[in-house]
Amino acid sequence: MRPSESSASVHLVSLDAVDSGPGPFSRLSEIREHSGEVVGLIRTFADPTPRSTVGRIEELEISHPDPDSHWGSGAVLEAEKRFRTMGCKHSQVTLRPDDQLVSLFSGLGYVELSHTMHKPLGSLPGIAPGSSARPMDEDDFLDWSRQFRTDYVRALRQGGMSAGPAETHAELWVDELSSTGISSPRYLFRVLVHDDLTVGYLWGGRDGNHSSQWFVYDIRIHPDHRSSGHGRTLMHVAEVEALASGCSVMALSVFAGNQTACRLYTSLGYTVSNSRMLKDLEA
Repeated sequence: MRPSESSASVHLVSLDAVDSGPGPFSRLSEIREHSGEVVGLIRTFADPTPRSTVGRIEELEISHPDPDSHWGSGAVLEAEKRFRTMGCKHSQVTLRPDDQLVSLFSGLGYVELSHTMHKPLGSLPGIAPGSSARPMDEDDFLDWSRQFRTDYVRALRQGGMSAGPAETHAELWVDELSSTGISSPRYLFRVLVHDDLTVGYLWGGRDGNHSSQWFVYDIRIHPDHRSSGHGRTLMHVAEVEALASGCSVMALSVFAGNQTACRLYTSLGYTVSNSRMLKDLEA
């Protein structure tokens, strides 16, 4: 249920010049209670274009004691109103697992969508006997991208995103990847082969925000070849590629509902660094 306009315990006062034109913008705002006293800060980000459907709360800090999360909850609800006026269908926040704000957002209807996991890289891992990796060709890329799009939409829907926005997010990725394909200088695409059969695909690359970090965007094993250790082998292939590129850390994102993948990554030494939480603003 949406909060009424009169339910807010605080109001937001922007400290940035408000960009009323097209395009994305980030806005830092003071959180003020009704007497006008500043009790914290909140930063929001939204892209008011037809293809963007998610607003993000990027920072929330309450500077006064707030034992009942009264001001924090009010600030989040006001941010959600801001997102709705810009046409956003969902609100998103990314938090560390031990962040005290996790309970605040959970109480407001946010659910875990995905986890980011990371692992410091050490020695070069071995590749399972009978397995090898080769670059994708165009046919591989088309096969992989079709599977990725279908599974990505399904995972977003299972994580609480409504159908239209889930399709839009998948299309954004597919459009970006299709524009460069396997020749992209940013990404690396590999095929896992075992006993001369194609059993899986890898999409990864150096993380543009962290020069020493390599990111696994997607690994997938063909349904006929799952539960045979190929997922572990493909992660070892990714680590080999990361070390070859000079990176010292591997990171990945896994949907919270994919417990099989979460167990695999944990067994390989990956730990959760943050979780992405999502709320449907139309519910």
